[in-house]
Amino acid sequence: MTSRAGVEVTGPVGPRHEQIRTPKALAFLAEPHRAFDPRRRDLLDRRRRAAEPVAVADDFADFRTVPAYERMP
Repeated sequence: MTSRAGVEVTGPVGPRHEQIRTPKALAFLAEPHRAFDPRRRDLLDRRRRAAEPVAVADDFADFRTVPAYERMP
């Protein structure tokens, strides 16, 4: 784990780490991350909530099993 330009790298460090993860490269990645991370997290949270099953009221639990003519007012 290394830290540069306010960025913490938690992945494995390879033999070319110093050539690839330069302070300039990390700063390049950090800027858009800081700008868009709150929105990205919000969108991921909305996606998670949208994927949750919708609670069905007990009154409508057997709606599909009741013939249509019985549902009409």
